[in-house]
Amino acid sequence: MEGDSSFYLLFMLSQKSLKHLNKIEQKKFRQAQGEFIVEGVKGVKEAMLAQANVVLLVIEKTKDSEPDFLDLINLATKNDILIEYCNEKEAKKLKTTETFPGILAVIKQPKVILNDFDGTIICLDGVKDPGNLGTIIRTADWFGVKSILLSEDCVDLYNPKAVRSTMGSIFHLNILESTNVVQDLTKLQKNGYVLNGMVMNGDKLDKVNKKNMNIYVFGSESHGIRPEVEKMLDNKYTILGCPSAGYPRPELGSKAGQAESLNVAVACGILLSKI
Repeated sequence: MEGDSSFYLLFMLSQKSLKHLNKIEQKKFRQAQGEFIVEGVKGVKEAMLAQANVVLLVIEKTKDSEPDFLDLINLATKNDILIEYCNEKEAKKLKTTETFPGILAVIKQPKVILNDFDGTIICLDGVKDPGNLGTIIRTADWFGVKSILLSEDCVDLYNPKAVRSTMGSIFHLNILESTNVVQDLTKLQKNGYVLNGMVMNGDKLDKVNKKNMNIYVFGSESHGIRPEVEKMLDNKYTILGCPSAGYPRPELGSKAGQAESLNVAVACGILLSKI
């Protein structure tokens, strides 16, 4: 905190806020309010540093003298963010994991449009697992990819597990939850983007033209890319495996070992490391 002795008012968590926080765990309520929750020092810090629209900070009272928490209290105070303090009993009602990490923030969902996209785009078609979504967002952030398009049947971007899995990277990217992914991909193609699908029987990644404005499409964990999107693809690529001696997968020839497929988040990480 570097000796900062900023004065701040002490407000205890109201029943109205407690009810509101519990309702935000429900997808319909999150969508209606246009809000979501991020928990933990790192996530909250990333939100504030990225100048996300934080409307409420909730801190467990026993934590408010710890240096990391004091830093966030001072940062929130300087930005006129409402802070409310909860006791241990209330903290147990707020947790979305086994243990409440001592701090959470209620944040307004940003308004992202297709025109915000720039550079390489990752498109996720029907990805259902929130942990995979969060990991992909974090991985994209690591490799400098700033645009992600989610199909209308993807897991909710603001699912608590998805948000937690991003480790704060959700605040660094433009992520659009599409209402019609086919229409959005069509618009992007008309604007010069090349649509590349990650499939089981495609070309090697070394054939990717990195000079193109590229979109990389990853399908769902169980069904892959939907037929309507697959018909639109300009190119299809496969991540080659390392087959065990004598045990290649027949449908892939010598492309893979015995595993049925790659986890979608792992596949995304491998792709981004190659391009």
